[in-house]
Amino acid sequence: MEMPELPRRIYTLGEEPPAVHSISYHTCWTLHAALKKALHDDEYEELKESKLGVFIKFQELGFDWASRLVHYMLGFQLDIKKKYELWSLVGPEPVRFSLLEFEHLTGLNCEYIKDLERPHSVVTKELTSFWEMLGVHVEAGPSTQEIIAALERCEGWSWDDRKRLAYLAIFTGYIEGRKYSTPTRVSLARLVMELERFENYPWGRVAFKVWVYTALSELGATFGNPLPNNPSPPILAYKGRKGRKQFKEAILSQVWGTDIDDIYAPVNFADSHWIAIWISIPKRHIVLFSVVCSSISPEELDVVMEPFLYMVPYLLVECASSDELRAQYSLEPFTYERPTNIPPARAGDCGVYTLKYIECHALGIEFSKKDFTKANGKSMRDKMAVDIFQELLDAHECIKSFKLVVHGGWGIDHNSNLVITRR
Repeated sequence: MEMPELPRRIYTLGEEPPAVHSISYHTCWTLHAALKKALHDDEYEELKESKLGVFIKFQELGFDWASRLVHYMLGFQLDIKKKYELWSLVGPEPVRFSLLEFEHLTGLNCEYIKDLERPHSVVTKELTSFWEMLGVHVEAGPSTQEIIAALERCEGWSWDDRKRLAYLAIFTGYIEGRKYSTPTRVSLARLVMELERFENYPWGRVAFKVWVYTALSELGATFGNPLPNNPSPPILAYKGRKGRKQFKEAILSQVWGTDIDDIYAPVNFADSHWIAIWISIPKRHIVLFSVVCSSISPEELDVVMEPFLYMVPYLLVECASSDELRAQYSLEPFTYERPTNIPPARAGDCGVYTLKYIECHALGIEFSKKDFTKANGKSMRDKMAVDIFQELLDAHECIKSFKLVVHGGWGIDHNSNLVITRR
């Protein structure tokens, strides 16, 4: 079946904006701690069970979000006209995430209302007095910084006022998600003066654009570390990135050649050189990407590749989850090839280039000679160190006891931040 013609990409392939410039969503752990400390236990539980309590419960999961996946989803968007739908290319496949999925996952009110982000409100004496208690100008929305300061001095406030403050903490810290000192939208913040209206407002529509990642139930079910007993709403059913899977468990959870078509792996040759391999299960073929083609003779390469040519068909048969699937596979060995038009690397950079070849090929990005110049090896290595630090659950624990490692190029400072140094 041929793929239908898709809308054009928002960003030209290979020219997507870097994540540091395109993702700006800030969640402050200090805010959650201040909120919990400011409320009595029964008040805090009441807040958690309210219609906005899903944000608090989600925070308490300690959810780890994969910023790299979010960046790919946003960077590979298709240009569509519908306001509350996001389409992205995951490899060659288009994936939709809309307001319908978001409402189902979060349980938030996503119904349509007119003037959603500019609701009408009146500046009453009560509102002016409450804004003075917050220490915020009446024409501005509170920032996370101002909400934390108010939480530290709200002990003598009435429960209604402390409840308003708690709702504003959710609004500033989770719905708006702006920088620590950046004011929020005052037109929305003022809704808190009517507690019932605030709680029942369609915050799902407001939050949709900044919370799009937690959709994708297929990805969530596979990589989101699902929790037992299927908590509701579904956003509370996953704890975040999953640790390393056992190889056989991963095999048995998917139908190879149907759900999974491609396997990528780095392969070491003679303890001196790294190469990348792409295994295509439907084609029964392996493609090898090597930065220095002349470093391995055809005869040596045959010796390196022979185990893969025979092992992969055997694994497909041996690990098939049913006799019916097992009958679809053959023990006939795979074939392989080595393209010769691969951008070369400097000595010592083959490992970094191998990983970048895998990343680019999996995402459908060409091996640009401009990007894969030898002079870029150092910057590619530095960025990869940052990516590993951000994405691996145990990366911080592994390196925080080091001072500077990997050619003296990176380490942890006294604030537990990753530091890149250049020579």
